[in-house]
Amino acid sequence: MFRSLKSKLNAIYLTLVLTLLIVSINAFLRLYNLNQSIENLMVDNYKSISASSNMKESIEEENLAILNFIYYENDKALEDINLHNKTFYKWFNIESNNITEITEKEKIDLIGSLYSQFENEVSNIENIKVKNGTKSSMKHYEKNLIPIYKKLKKELLGLSSINEKAMFNSKNNVLTSGEKSLYFTLFLSLITVMGGLIISKLLLNKYFRPIALLTENVKSIREGNLNQRINIISQDEIGILTKEFNNMTERLEMYEKSTTGELMKEKNRSITLVKSIPDPLILLDSKFRVLLINKACENFFNLNEMESLNKSILNIIKNSDLYNHISDVIANKNKENQKIIPIKKGDKIYFFNTIVTAAENKRDIIVVLQNVTQLKKLEEIKNNFISTVSHEFKTPLNSIILGTSLLIEEDMGELNTTQKEILETIMEDGEKLSSLVINLLQLTKIESDKAIFNYSLCSIEGIIDDCYKNFYELAEKKSVNLCYEMSENIPKIEIDSQKINWVINNLLSNALKFTNPGDEICIKAFKCSDKIFITVSDTGIGIPEKYVDKIFDKFVQIHDSSFELKSTGLGLAIAKEIVQAHGGNIWCESTLDMGSTFTFTLPLDE
Repeated sequence: MFRSLKSKLNAIYLTLVLTLLIVSINAFLRLYNLNQSIENLMVDNYKSISASSNMKESIEEENLAILNFIYYENDKALEDINLHNKTFYKWFNIESNNITEITEKEKIDLIGSLYSQFENEVSNIENIKVKNGTKSSMKHYEKNLIPIYKKLKKELLGLSSINEKAMFNSKNNVLTSGEKSLYFTLFLSLITVMGGLIISKLLLNKYFRPIALLTENVKSIREGNLNQRINIISQDEIGILTKEFNNMTERLEMYEKSTTGELMKEKNRSITLVKSIPDPLILLDSKFRVLLINKACENFFNLNEMESLNKSILNIIKNSDLYNHISDVIANKNKENQKIIPIKKGDKIYFFNTIVTAAENKRDIIVVLQNVTQLKKLEEIKNNFISTVSHEFKTPLNSIILGTSLLIEEDMGELNTTQKEILETIMEDGEKLSSLVINLLQLTKIESDKAIFNYSLCSIEGIIDDCYKNFYELAEKKSVNLCYEMSENIPKIEIDSQKINWVINNLLSNALKFTNPGDEICIKAFKCSDKIFITVSDTGIGIPEKYVDKIFDKFVQIHDSSFELKSTGLGLAIAKEIVQAHGGNIWCESTLDMGSTFTFTLPLDE
């Protein structure tokens, strides 16, 4: 029955599962009964206590309304009497349908009868007040209504007391039941654990002993003893595995003898292929020592491969940026394994897209340097062109905006409605174009030269506080709640405060555009590991899911049937450039109609 390893394991597992199932069912049933007891304790009796308390409060309020009517005879008092009457009957009906104790029914009937008498006397007082005046109605109140009122309150207190006593009794029963369930479950669990340990020790050791023997022999074969064979000691799956393993080692031994020469040919072919790659390529070991360089690398850096072997890359190519990029990628400090690095050769500066790839065990590192100098020059020409065109646009645009502003303000004569609408449209489009020009200039500066950043030791809290103050009044006018939260352990950080201020202002401006009155915008900052995280979240209209990963691209504008983002499409692209120039990352998380959260990180210096 248990000849195969699978059937043996199934028998063990089935026994454990059944034992666990028994414990689980027992625990579930006892917890269910305990839960029902607690629910009855907390719901039924508490409901009756709450109803009696509310009825008592209703007649007290109604009594005050009656006195108010006697002395002042106003319509408000009559309305209050009717209101409290309805409230009393509301809770009376709830209590009537929630009778849980033996004497509770008699109390409810008596309270109903007393309250009917109470209402009759209220009607009598109203008639006496109208016919005979305040003094007579007050006399009737003290003689006839007060005794009923006091008796009614006494009965309501008695009703509450009945349910309170029942709650305390139920509580004791629940505690006793809970203790019994706990002890029984602990006892059953202990028996189960002991049984499982015994089964594991006796049966598992017996069934898995052949595996231990097989493992020892496999270790010997792994060391290179391919001529060794393993003895077959069982006929189950382990025996089958042993037989197949012997067949495999036999074939490996034959393969090793027949393919050593072929492997050497393949190795030489691979080295020849690497040597012929037109881009400089370097193969390093885990300590950044040179194992191989190709012809392109020898020619560009004036190196000799034989002289460079086993030397540190920093000794043969004296470029700290290259060395730091390789070490950062290997240490997982950089998510991107590519970086454009300037390398000086003579009087010229060349730009290389340096790609660092490590093997899974990180014993071998491949460094490829792609020459992108021409692309860099083209990018510089593009940036210069955009900068020139933007500057040329700026002056006439300012003139158009200024002239349109003067016309709108009617400094040069009155305008009719159509003329004013046309001028306002011109003004709006002019301001959009001006914003586009400013953003283009900003983006060109950032892309052209990272050296324009002025780094200094700054407080993130101070920067966020300034941004908060800049937008507080705008948010208040729009009825949007603006707040910020700061962790206490955030240290000062080396950043360009103006650029980071611009990033946060841009995120706040976007959040304010796409929130409605009553929404909330919150800025948060906290330190995690070796980074500072800054988030700007809102409860606004959100962003369609298909656009979340695209909004940081240049000139991206969102057009959706239910959503339209009216902007130049450069603000977030500039923010991304600034954050990445600081060595950080920026991303967005958003759900349509629920809001968005923009997060960016700033690395701390070690």
